Amino acid sequence: MTGPTADLPVPQPRRERTVIDVLDRVAAGHPDLEAYVDGPSRLTYSDLAARSAGVAALLRERGVGPGDVVAIRLPTSIEYALVYLGALRLGAIATGINPRLGRREVDGILARSRPAVMVVVSAEAGAGVAAAEPGPAPAVLDRLDVATAPVGDPC
Repeated sequence: MTGPTADLPVPQPRRERTVIDVLDRVAAGHPDLEAYVDGPSRLTYSDLAARSAGVAALLRERGVGPGDVVAIRLPTSIEYALVYLGALRLGAIATGINPRLGRREVDGILARSRPAVMVVVSAEAGAGVAAAEPGPAPAVLDRLDVATAPVGDPC
């Protein structure tokens, strides 16, 4: 082949299949780049990968496994991102619930999604979470549980 495109490399397909595959690849290749900034709080890609692995372990301890639903009723924050990625690491389904919704709307979402775990701002906010018929009420974690989860090994 001749001409101006003859020297361009042919792109190779990526091997990643999931968001977690991409996160772990970027964390390995660029560990010190900032991945998430929330006001004064900052996480590098390696921090995000390791902390989300720690949250995955916390969720697993609460009974979450592949295909289970994790309801996240947090404002946009580092903790929201950690729960979302932690759920994905387990093969679980993350469903966000807007913290501004009223009790009736939240109960409706919980009845339809039947989460194994619900993550809320504070344990008091999760008190009285209705059990979805015919299953049990979800376990409740609060933001502090997520923020203080031990760091895990993403590999």
